[in-house]
Formats: sequence, structure tokens, C-alpha cells
Amino acid sequence: MLINHEGLPVARTKNDTLKLYEDDRGLRFEADLADTQEGRDIYELVKRGDVDQMSFAFRVIRQRWNDDRSRRVLTEVSLSDGDISVVTYPAYPTTTVEARDHIRQAMKALKEGRDIDEATMSVLQSIFNDMSEGHEYIMKALGVFDTLMNDRQYGEDYEMDEDEDDKKRAVDVVGDFVEWDSSGGTARGKIVRVEREGSINVPGSSFTITAEEGDPAVLIRLYRELRDGYVATDTLVGHKASELRAIDPLPEPSEEAGRKISLRLAQAIISSRK
Repeated sequence: MLINHEGLPVARTKNDTLKLYEDDRGLRFEADLADTQEGRDIYELVKRGDVDQMSFAFRVIRQRWNDDRSRRVLTEVSLSDGDISVVTYPAYPTTTVEARDHIRQAMKALKEGRDIDEATMSVLQSIFNDMSEGHEYIMKALGVFDTLMNDRQYGEDYEMDEDEDDKKRAVDVVGDFVEWDSSGGTARGKIVRVEREGSINVPGSSFTITAEEGDPAVLIRLYRELRDGYVATDTLVGHKASELRAIDPLPEPSEEAGRKISLRLAQAIISSRK
């Protein structure tokens, strides 16, 4: 159990301070919060009603799409190595995938001179209304549109010209950079292994990604954003190739940005001692 999906845990299933159940509403939990400043703070904030939202992260193991890719069905997911979090801002009521599909439907309706249906209009209204609530929601909305613009599987709804077709890249080549949708937004990394037959055991976890015909299993080294670039982490994750989108190589953080941050830090330290 985390706070806003980050930081040190305030409870864990590993030592039985966190218990998870499935009931008629969904995922239920009971937590014996750690007697730390974070644990005491979140207890008081929840007790007062200042924080009253929850979120949970999971990994998609198996999924399938219908023929026109308008519906995604998760057939196997895992909560292992995920988390539940008390959150200030919950995720969209509509998922990134659903929001993207509604935007596509709106674009198609406008192109054909038709009215946008009520369900799609409601989703669009929700996205734009949320953007007025602050930075967190703006970044979520940008993530939806970024996913839309980078999606390479639009089918008949999207007419790709020859130049764009030339830009299509495989997502099953070792050394290439890719991105994918995760519970926390868009994740990015570098492919380190591809299996077109058989499966990949993801190191440091109990996950196994099994290749299917035309959909290889891919092992990826996760990258995290640092200043104005990205750095590789020790975390390896596995996905099907169909879940990934090819991207340009991720830039490394510049030394100039590092010097600016160090200078600001030094100035802050000096100011605090005056």
C-alpha cells in the first residue's frame, strides 16, 4: 500500500499488514498502517475526509481485442508487484484506451459530418472538465491524446498516407525503444530480448510472457525520466509486442540541465542558512 503510487509502503501483503479481498464491488482491502509519519498522516487525512479516493496498479498478462479494436478485454491480470494507493487524484473514470476510442469516434463523426453521440460527448466533456482541476489532470489528458496520436493500429478509422506508412516500425527488435500504457500513464523503455516462440520469465518476478503466433513476447528495460532526459533502471518488464508502440530513442539527461539544478540547489541551501 502506497500513497499516490509512490514512496515507501505503509502496509504490505508480504508481512500480513495488508489484506486484499474481492467482493461484489471489486477490490477490497484492510491495512494495519505503519507507525511512521507517512502512516499517521494518511490516517488522519482519511479520517478527516481530506483524502477519500483509492487506486490500484496491476499488470496485464493476457488480453484480446475485437476485430475493429474498439473493445479491449483483459483475460488475465496480476496484482503481484503492483500496489494499492490512497490518492489525491484518482485515475480517469474512463480508461486511456476507452478515452482514445471515444476521441477516434468523435474525429470520424466530424469528418463525415455527423453529430457526436452522447456517450462520446460525455467522455470528451469529462476530459476537458478535469483539465481545469490542475496539473495532475492536465498530464492525464495529455497522455490520452499522446496515446491517440502515437497509436499505429487505427484500422479503417484512420487513413495513413505513404509517408506515415514508411515511418511504421516493428516493436519486436532488440535495442529499439518502445512505450506502452500502464496504470500510471505512459511507460517507456528499451527492448532487450524477443521470443517469437515459447515464453520469457521476467527476472525478479513470477511473471511469464508467452509468445503467440504473430505476437512475440518482449522483455523491456524500463527507463525513468530525469530532468530533461531519461535513464535506464534495473527494472525489467515483459509485454506482448501488440501492447507496445515504437518510439524514437530516448534522450539522455543533458549536463547543462544537471548544472542548472545543482546551482538552484546550492542557492536554496545558501538561502536557508542566512
